[in-house]
Amino acid sequence: MRILTENIKTIRERVDINAPINEVFDFTQDYRDKEWDPFVREITAHPLKNGFPQEGTKVEVTAWHGMKMKVDYIRYDRPRCVAIKMTKGGKFLRHFAGTWRFLYIDHERTAVVFLYQFKMVKGFGWLEPFAKAYFRIDMARRLRALKRELELKHQEEARYGTGLAA
Repeated sequence: MRILTENIKTIRERVDINAPINEVFDFTQDYRDKEWDPFVREITAHPLKNGFPQEGTKVEVTAWHGMKMKVDYIRYDRPRCVAIKMTKGGKFLRHFAGTWRFLYIDHERTAVVFLYQFKMVKGFGWLEPFAKAYFRIDMARRLRALKRELELKHQEEARYGTGLAA
């Protein structure tokens, strides 16, 4: 008997952001505004509490390239970590899970660690190097967009006192 964790691949990317941990966490998890995220074409989530998910929240996402996936939140630990697991989609993926970890650096800086774990459907293992490269590029792109958006908000607050920072 094979266990599901056999041959699961893990990809990890990290970025340090000049913004407080609570603000970074809340910004990434606020489903009222996902315009910053280059991966998302369309997204719905339910149930939400004041625009934010919780353990058990179900999400349907359509990526910028048209792929659709359904995931469930399996962990929601503000402001430290969220984790999701695929329940449907990913034609070539047998297993897919993602984690956002938020690490306190100091009162104005946060490290964001993005982790994907995946396993290809039997017979499609040859796609694994391509999937790995795609996921790594996509994760880095999303983290760059997150950093750019949050740091721009902080610059604007410092310059204009807009009250955007938490």
